Amino acid sequence: MTGPRRAGDRRSGAKYRAAGVLRAVFGVLFAAAVLTIVVYFAQHARAPQRLEPDQKPGVPDKANVKEKVSIVQFNFAAGRMEAHAERDLNVDEKTGRLEGNVFIVDHGKKGGRELRYSADLITYAKDWSRFYLEGRVKIRYGEIVVDAADFLYEKTSDACTTSKGVSLTAPRFSGSSRSASYSLQDEAFVLEGDLRLNVLPRMSAIPVTLSGAHARLTYSPRRRQGVVEGGVDIAHGRSRGSAGRVGFDQFEKVDDISLLWLDGGARIAVDGEVGPKPESAGGKPGAAALPDDMTISRDFLFDRSSRQEIEAEEIRFLAYVDHPSVRTVEGRGRCAFKFFYDAGTVTEIGGESVDVNFNPNGTLRDMAASGHARVASLDKDKAIVRLIEGPSMFLQAETNILKVKGTLPDKARIKAGAGDGAGDEVTVLIKMDDFEIRGGVRMLFSPAAKPGDRQGFFAPGEPIFIEAQAVRYSSEHKRFLIWNETGAARAWQGKRVLSAREIDVAEDGGDLLCEGKVLASFPHAPKDGRPETRVEIGAAKMSYDSKANRVLYEGGASLKTGTVALASKTITVEPGESGSEPRAMRAAGVVTIVMPAREASGEQADYDVEKDTIALTGRPVMKDKEKGIVQGDKLTFRLTDGSILVESRDQDRPVTSVIK
Repeated sequence: MTGPRRAGDRRSGAKYRAAGVLRAVFGVLFAAAVLTIVVYFAQHARAPQRLEPDQKPGVPDKANVKEKVSIVQFNFAAGRMEAHAERDLNVDEKTGRLEGNVFIVDHGKKGGRELRYSADLITYAKDWSRFYLEGRVKIRYGEIVVDAADFLYEKTSDACTTSKGVSLTAPRFSGSSRSASYSLQDEAFVLEGDLRLNVLPRMSAIPVTLSGAHARLTYSPRRRQGVVEGGVDIAHGRSRGSAGRVGFDQFEKVDDISLLWLDGGARIAVDGEVGPKPESAGGKPGAAALPDDMTISRDFLFDRSSRQEIEAEEIRFLAYVDHPSVRTVEGRGRCAFKFFYDAGTVTEIGGESVDVNFNPNGTLRDMAASGHARVASLDKDKAIVRLIEGPSMFLQAETNILKVKGTLPDKARIKAGAGDGAGDEVTVLIKMDDFEIRGGVRMLFSPAAKPGDRQGFFAPGEPIFIEAQAVRYSSEHKRFLIWNETGAARAWQGKRVLSAREIDVAEDGGDLLCEGKVLASFPHAPKDGRPETRVEIGAAKMSYDSKANRVLYEGGASLKTGTVALASKTITVEPGESGSEPRAMRAAGVVTIVMPAREASGEQADYDVEKDTIALTGRPVMKDKEKGIVQGDKLTFRLTDGSILVESRDQDRPVTSVIK
């Protein structure tokens, strides 16, 4: 950030740690998607109306029964197959039946996959083109086992179907559905109805479960894509998620997931520890303590949260091809990334679009949000205590700088501490808890009321409105620096107005420092019932000392009220209670007073606001167009009626006269 001067020295920030929890959450989701690859063989496509093959009624005679059979079949179209059973029955000229400890090994073509089938009974076409498996059916593909009540296997079309329930088991996953089919020609399989899939992630002993009463899983090995439709519920321990659809893409040459997406009102809630616990101060695992004060830096301590939620119309997870980590998390449509802390506070990141990018080692690289992007900090009562928002924002983790861009008519905005400001751009230094607003800034500044303390240039506890080219806040010094490089920044409260090139004010509304074309203006209500006028005080520099309760104007100071204009080196003002009309003012140095037809000079002038008089002392001299030159020890100008009281001493005897 740039400006005319810094508001204070900056503290160095610690390394940003936003990826810890997110990385674990996304890793769980990737692990859940991997099960669809292994389920490759668990067949789907066009389920026929009836599974049983055509066969003639009746029982064949014993001449048609062979005991303890082993059959080997080979042709170029189907490849090599072998069958074993206690007996082989000849049903008719086209159909046979294997009974008792039946199993079939489909070696496929040379270099192809091997499938093993077992059942109590298998009815088959004698050309080995069709098999109907019944009773305790098992299909094995490597370490994967499929169990079903029946299965129809069409060898010529390489299609398997069942509609009486199927379950799958493998070393790191298991699943079940009401029906299943697989077509090698279409390179697609389907698990449908009462779908339930469990996968055991490598980083956890708790399985991830995908389920849905009406869910349908379709996977295409050729396109290396899969999708679950019909409403999907996700569970991992106490963590839960849901979406209308869940889909994934694989990398071209490896089976890992390149893209995982959830859409249709996607929601993920991660509850409890999901990754390695942070170390406590003693070096032992434990929950690291959060700062007590709700600062900006605390808002971004995502890895310290006890619960995390992601909600969006669509959520996408992209992976690195050569690293076991997430590369990008994308949210689209009413996104909300929420982080809940044990103290009851919440940090929420939202927008129509939110992208979070990670480095290969899993640390956060950057974050971007657009479409009314926002970062909100909520207290334990769920009230917003801090808000950063705008059309778009970008967080660079390496520098810990958050940039918020505004576009007309929408401005970038930050509500933090006593300030609520908006402009063309907001820059937040996260680790330092500092921020800056630039470009057409408008800010509402609300210093807290102080019990028993009713003094100040501005009234404590009442809003102050600010217009400037830029505003900068320093958390170290608890101050706002307000400036306009080409004109004057303005701050006003009610009818009290302050303008200057720079205004430096304490967060509590106390000490105040202004430089460059300073002009203070406030109303003045004469006691004699005359109409309200304004008092204007100008100088090159102005400061307010809250301890002394004194305002000092320095460098070409001037005062104007009604038709009276005063100029001097300095003007000191004693503020009234609660920012009301000042009690008194004193001009010092070479003082000049100009009013219609009169001009006076002296060394000091005291303005009694309540009496509406200006007393000029220090060898005062006045030039009057009608009276000529008037001198005395003290000239008192009565602003109510325009008269002048002249006081002097003649041989130790006071002499008083009134000039009207």
